Amino acid sequence: MQGKTVKESAVITATVMSPKDVNWAGNVFGGAMMSLIDSTAGSVAVKHSRANAVTASIDRLDFQRARWRHRQAPAAGVAPEPSRRPGRRRALQ
Repeated sequence: MQGKTVKESAVITATVMSPKDVNWAGNVFGGAMMSLIDSTAGSVAVKHSRANAVTASIDRLDFQRARWRHRQAPAAGVAPEPSRRPGRRRALQ
């Protein structure tokens, strides 16, 4: 089986945030945005690896500005280019 390129594994998702996703001020909860990001990343991982995948960790996530209810929340994801240095992968037992 031939490998996929990063471009072939790209995924773009968008959702309209609903009242359950916002606080009293109308700002979307960070956890709702994290869920959208995780879902998109999972789609990329499954599409790229052709196998089940789970999120092991996220090193850092910074929100640049508030996202408002009834506004579209986009998320784009691509599989990372292979690294030349060893990663911190551990097999699950």
